[in-house]
Amino acid sequence: MFILRYKSIPILLLLFFIFIPHSSNAQQFENARSYFSFIDSHNAKIVEQTWYYMESYTTSDDQFKIKGQRKRLENILKFSLRKINKAKAHDQKLQTAAIDYLEGNLIMIKNLLV
Repeated sequence: MFILRYKSIPILLLLFFIFIPHSSNAQQFENARSYFSFIDSHNAKIVEQTWYYMESYTTSDDQFKIKGQRKRLENILKFSLRKINKAKAHDQKLQTAAIDYLEGNLIMIKNLLV
């Protein structure tokens, strides 16, 4: 009995990793408050990384550190854009405004010369 269970573990893990990506859907929101909290959590990450970038820009002479912080900020903006685009919006106007805001920030970050 133990051998049968032991041999079936890899099969179960394989099935788990095959079917997990197919079963994941866009995030659902029950009301506007939960959707706004979702957007706000992404904005908080962006603000935090923006402070790190600004700190390294003003205090560091190391150009590689500045470029690294800018790249991290750019990646967080892209990640947030993907997540907000993928989420099923409770309010389409709020989603459009958040996407426009993030796209504007991403354009600014990409055009910064360091």
